[in-house]
Amino acid sequence: LALRARQITAEAEEVASKEMAIGKEKEEEILAKGKEEAEKQREAMLEEARFLASHPKAEAKRINAETQLEIEKVMAAVAGQSRVQEYRASLECERLKKEAKLKAAEIQKVWQQKTAGMSSDDV
Repeated sequence: LALRARQITAEAEEVASKEMAIGKEKEEEILAKGKEEAEKQREAMLEEARFLASHPKAEAKRINAETQLEIEKVMAAVAGQSRVQEYRASLECERLKKEAKLKAAEIQKVWQQKTAGMSSDDV
């Protein structure tokens, strides 16, 4: 009878340790997911803070500078080629300028919407 009790106790301890190991794995999995989600939220909040902290005019200047570099690359690629290719490149450059202008305007609009209720101390 005592031998049977020890066997049952040993079996119960084995089952309990397996269940604890499974529980520990699940806990680690849940913690990893939680940390990942928290990191995503932190990054999103930082991006939002960076956006609000930057001034739309500075962003417009950055966009225009990037566009100007792209235009220079496009024009350098067709330099000395036929007039048709240079003309097509100039049309592409005009398109890039328009896109940059629209993007800068959109950033201005979004920035104004997000900062509409804030005081100048908050921004």
